[in-house]
Amino acid sequence: MLEEQGRLDLDPDDREVAKGVRVVHTPGHTPGHRSVVLADGPTTLLLAGDLVHLPIQVAHPEWASSHDEDPGVGSETRTAILNRALEKRWGLAVSHFGRPFGTVLRSGNAQIWVTLPD
Repeated sequence: MLEEQGRLDLDPDDREVAKGVRVVHTPGHTPGHRSVVLADGPTTLLLAGDLVHLPIQVAHPEWASSHDEDPGVGSETRTAILNRALEKRWGLAVSHFGRPFGTVLRSGNAQIWVTLPD
């Protein structure tokens, strides 16, 4: 309904909406789901939206989530974005976590969620 009214943009293209503010298509949870990447010089923060619901999903992003409309696509998206965050050393803001600010690190063969210190 919102799309038909021209109030919802489901275009999957990533784009910069303002200097240092980029929306990225992160499908799987809901149609048109986006996450936001904020960049200022060498510092980048991913506002994950509903990409991740539980810290265990950082360690196992490939696990399907009952919270996602399309669990298979959600798993693929989570895996790709969290790998990117790990490789590029992005900070993450995950609104569903009790301590929402942190990062993804590697511990042995696993990815882990590490909260930022107070």
